[in-house]
Amino acid sequence: SLMTPFIPDGAVEHEPGPVTLGILQDIGWTLSPTALVKLPGTSDLFRLAPNPVLNEANLDLEVQESGWYNCRVFDLSGRLLLNEALGYLPTGPHTERLNLSEIPEGLYLLQVEGPGTLHTQRLIRMNP
Repeated sequence: SLMTPFIPDGAVEHEPGPVTLGILQDIGWTLSPTALVKLPGTSDLFRLAPNPVLNEANLDLEVQESGWYNCRVFDLSGRLLLNEALGYLPTGPHTERLNLSEIPEGLYLLQVEGPGTLHTQRLIRMNP
């Protein structure tokens, strides 16, 4: 019944998470704006360049609140592949260099967490 369009109202209560929404958008599904949950990472907290990544990339951060920040990379099943402490960052712009050469080629989620904030964006890792 999961893929059946005839499920009665109230039979299923599911709010898709950011991974599910990202995958659906990547495969070309058009999502109704009334049902769309804003994907994390759409703010201006950080930008990864280049993306796709070969071995290393710059993580450009615009820190709004001073504090301790961490960077994590997850595969699409939610397995943590990289957990890097960025340290204490004062407000303002910062650039951190990420070495992603140990991560296999594929599609991942890059997450940056700081005081009261958690942002996620897609990351593509390619072999040189």
